[in-house]
Amino acid sequence: MSINMIKPETFLEDLNKGKHASILDIRSEDKVNGFHINHSNAKTINIEKKHFLDGKSIEPEALSSLPKGSEIVIACSTGNSAMKVAERLSEKGFQISVIDGGVNAWKEYINKSEPEM
Repeated sequence: MSINMIKPETFLEDLNKGKHASILDIRSEDKVNGFHINHSNAKTINIEKKHFLDGKSIEPEALSSLPKGSEIVIACSTGNSAMKVAERLSEKGFQISVIDGGVNAWKEYINKSEPEM
């Protein structure tokens, strides 16, 4: 299966148009608690990347936590680790997208698009 790269502005536009998304944030819990993609049409699942990348196979608990039959949008800080996780999940038959530039790019876009006071 192929992996779709999605720009932050496109992803936000899709969410604002009513598309629902499952976001797999693979950063540490501390980083996710500090800042994560927050939208009423998005549900964030936080499972650290080590559960997908350490070892020869993906941990069964991590796989069972993921939604079946719908797109999963993977986020990390910059997009690099997300691509590695995406490749492994794609091999398992999951429909995957990766946020181009990761949470850092999302945060930068959100900050730029907010009206200044």
